[in-house]
Amino acid sequence: MVASPHRAPRPRREGGEPLTPRVAPAAAYDAKANRTCAIDGENASSVLLATVTAYSEGSNAWTAITSDAVARDYLAAAYDSAADLTYAFDGAASSGAITTVGALVQ
Repeated sequence: MVASPHRAPRPRREGGEPLTPRVAPAAAYDAKANRTCAIDGENASSVLLATVTAYSEGSNAWTAITSDAVARDYLAAAYDSAADLTYAFDGAASSGAITTVGALVQ
């Protein structure tokens, strides 16, 4: 496969696979670990995801992160540098709206 000169190659997950394409995830940049976390969302088959996957620019790779993620989409996320935690807020699940705040990643 020849990479387009106008678009960088997709980062690969550990094991060589790219991140699962998703709709309506949340993302937060973790400055301490120098990584961006993609949280939950919905895959191409409209299945809600309960995953946290981190992208490291240094290794140009995605890594699955163990967390207490809840299957949802249309949520928000933020990184708290003082607590060194990434939080997920609210969202929508198959059972309806979720109105919670939870720390997902340290």
